[in-house]
Amino acid sequence: NAQCTTGLPMFSSVVPSANSIEEISSKLRALWDLTQNIAEANLQGKIVDMKSGELRFAAGMTKRDNTFRYEPGENNDNVALIDQPMSIFVSNNTAGSTSVSEIYGELLVPVAKRLNLELGYRYSDYDISGGVDTYKTLFDWSATNSMHIRGGYQLATRAPNTEELFAGPRLNTVKIGRAHV
Repeated sequence: NAQCTTGLPMFSSVVPSANSIEEISSKLRALWDLTQNIAEANLQGKIVDMKSGELRFAAGMTKRDNTFRYEPGENNDNVALIDQPMSIFVSNNTAGSTSVSEIYGELLVPVAKRLNLELGYRYSDYDISGGVDTYKTLFDWSATNSMHIRGGYQLATRAPNTEELFAGPRLNTVKIGRAHV
């Protein structure tokens, strides 16, 4: 419980008590720190000229490291339930990191004068959950200069972010009341 025996003497010579100094210097704000380091290499270009246009490619690799840290502040821990202001729920310090390495390749294939096919593949290796494949097959058809139709199919995966992986325990409160008839 917060205590401030002397208060802060604005217009007097009273020396503030130790507990008063402690209360005004406590860390009341939450601290979030998210760091992301990325190393990436990409290459693209023409493979060969075809009857309907250039057969093109793109290839690359990526390495991403994420670090997450959350400190809720001194009055927002899992035991300070009484000190909680409205709409802020207690939580604990949280920290964690993830790393992913990826490699990808894409082809742009000119099938006909106004029809292109795009093929893509990506392999992602997550340090926490392992490897996963994603891919796509897309087409782009120009019926006229002003009418284009695009479509395709792809399979994608969303990995949990660092906050979702490492969030500490939280207390969620629900107010239950009676209905009066």
